[in-house]
Amino acid sequence: MPLPRSLAWSLCLIGLCTVSPVAWCGQAAHKPAAAAPTSSKTLKVSLLGGKLQFSLPTGYTGTPLPPGEASTGTAGASGTLYTNDKDRRIVVTTEVPVEAGTGATPTNDDSFLASASEGFIGRQAQGLTDFHKTAEKRVTLNGLPAQQVDATASIGGGRTLTTYFITGVGKQLAVVQVVSRESDPAGHQAMVKRVVAGARK
Repeated sequence: MPLPRSLAWSLCLIGLCTVSPVAWCGQAAHKPAAAAPTSSKTLKVSLLGGKLQFSLPTGYTGTPLPPGEASTGTAGASGTLYTNDKDRRIVVTTEVPVEAGTGATPTNDDSFLASASEGFIGRQAQGLTDFHKTAEKRVTLNGLPAQQVDATASIGGGRTLTTYFITGVGKQLAVVQVVSRESDPAGHQAMVKRVVAGARK
């Protein structure tokens, strides 16, 4: 079963609500930006001022989310939704100032990652009734400590696999989400490995 673009936006907004105020999520839902044409080349993804980078294979379309606004207390927040209709896979990247997200100390140590991860998982569980965390571990992306969380959930009537990478630099928090159909575990793991491997370069 395909993951429609409307479902992709719903998935993205759940993730954004986790690290930014609800106001920004509502704003994004009502003002989606136009999608770029599907790329025939690999797409380079860069976060945290270039400190976190990886690439997506051909066939992905990137749709930037509307930037956060000072009037809603979300200034500095940004995100991009990448979809691949052929693979029926979604990759979402979001960045938000730590002060506007978790309120955690702006350092990338164990307490920062633990706090960010706990809040993220809790908000996902609130938004997805059968959200189930299946694994969690510490990984390294471009030399940055990151928390990897694997989970399953039913979204839009279909079962999905989701992997989240949560990390940060200075006062900026970044989350990378990979969402796939539950029936495609091999493809999901291949994308997860691509994110980790790409971030090591």
